[in-house]
Amino acid sequence: MSEANLTISDRIQNQLDDLTRAERQLAHSILENYPASGLGPLSALAKDAKVSVPTVARMVQKLGFDGYPEFQTELREELKAKAKGPIAKHETWAGGAPSEHILNRFTDAVIENIRHTLGQIEPKDFDAACSMCADKKIIFILLAVELHTRWRNIFSCTCRSFAQN
Repeated sequence: MSEANLTISDRIQNQLDDLTRAERQLAHSILENYPASGLGPLSALAKDAKVSVPTVARMVQKLGFDGYPEFQTELREELKAKAKGPIAKHETWAGGAPSEHILNRFTDAVIENIRHTLGQIEPKDFDAACSMCADKKIIFILLAVELHTRWRNIFSCTCRSFAQN
């Protein structure tokens, strides 16, 4: 995996043996509360790890960053990537993978199955089910049984509603 594809945590783990004692102490401090530990001020990170500010600056450079601000920017990007939904994540990796790659084939099959399922459901039936689900006066109990006709494809369970007391 190229350096650009590694998380900061991966980079730290890969370089632990090459770090000084103080840098290893800092590395372990960062990893204990990763990634939040690296999002605060440089001086706060140094204080929490019980190392000097120059130690933080040196280690960040050893990890391949020009400075602490670039290190923090990368941490924020990692957090954004984790927060992405599955569709956005797919777009991130799908472009670099050939269409016959298992991830793309699997995604295509799932999307086709969803299209097939939704194509068999009448919009008025779906709207009615959504209305029932949105009604706060109804409790739904889901049972793992096969449904009849269109609903079999959208749900793998039966809903029984009971009025709340």
